[in-house]
Amino acid sequence: VRPGETLDLLTGLGNGYDPSAARGRRTVLIGGGVGVPPLYGLARRLALAGEPPAAALGFQTAADAFLAESFLTLGCEVLVATADGSLGERGFVTEPLSRLDYGYYFACGPEPMLAAVHALGREKGAEGQLSFERRMGCGFGACMSCSCETLAGPRRICVEGPVLRSGEVRF
Repeated sequence: VRPGETLDLLTGLGNGYDPSAARGRRTVLIGGGVGVPPLYGLARRLALAGEPPAAALGFQTAADAFLAESFLTLGCEVLVATADGSLGERGFVTEPLSRLDYGYYFACGPEPMLAAVHALGREKGAEGQLSFERRMGCGFGACMSCSCETLAGPRRICVEGPVLRSGEVRF
């Protein structure tokens, strides 16, 4: 794209996190790779409200890691895991997360990570919100290509998502 060119885009699709659902509970933000940045904005909102969350961040390698220091400056406890062990704990983000005590979570990352976070949350009796990374074919709900199975039937990530409550999702 060159300066001055016009782009035809659909933006602002779906919904975002509802931070009020976590009020008064020990909260953790769980991000994998490109799922980390949306959680930083949420961490800022929670910290400004006087409830800085913990942050569990997962990456492939230390070279891929980013924003951990920024979460620390907000007063967040930060746990990092890398697949190769080059930064933080070796393995998936669920490794350090499994030892953390929390009652509510917000997660964003690849779907296998969301499924593992969901299962761990159920074991701990924690509720949460999951932000799905799905390709959106049409962006306004007609094609159903971004659908996710829930207890109430398929939900369109571009319209009813990308954030869904953990209790409604079927993995």
